Amino acid sequence: MTTLLKEAFVKVSMLPETLQDEIAKELLAEFEPGTHGEKIKKHVKKLVERGQIEDARELLANIQPGTSAALNNWQKALAIPIVKSTKSAGGEDIKKDGIWLQANSGKYRGNWIALKNGVLLGTHESRVELRRSLKETGKLKGAMFFRVEK
Repeated sequence: MTTLLKEAFVKVSMLPETLQDEIAKELLAEFEPGTHGEKIKKHVKKLVERGQIEDARELLANIQPGTSAALNNWQKALAIPIVKSTKSAGGEDIKKDGIWLQANSGKYRGNWIALKNGVLLGTHESRVELRRSLKETGKLKGAMFFRVEK
């Protein structure tokens, strides 16, 4: 029990019994099933509406999972996102392909070419055949296909 709560109980214990019972009833009503969770949910909603996401997260961090479905939803919605980085086909790889295309595409007019990181993987008149060839040689993964116009 906190020091402040102990102090409150000491002061309430000095009041007449009828008044003590009224205060006790009000206090107990706060902890009726569902009431506590509903008040927390409303408070979390207000914090979020004000943009106080960190405060809402901190409040929810102290709530046991399973207190209420609504609070569980807020905990999931406000959980700090987990970012996983994977290498994409864009970025530097596509820039290297663009540089290669500018320098070399004239040699392959009318053909499909496959590039990866600015390196020529293969060329063919048919995209389907080029893809099949790359797949057979294990070079298909990460390949970018381009059609060089005549």
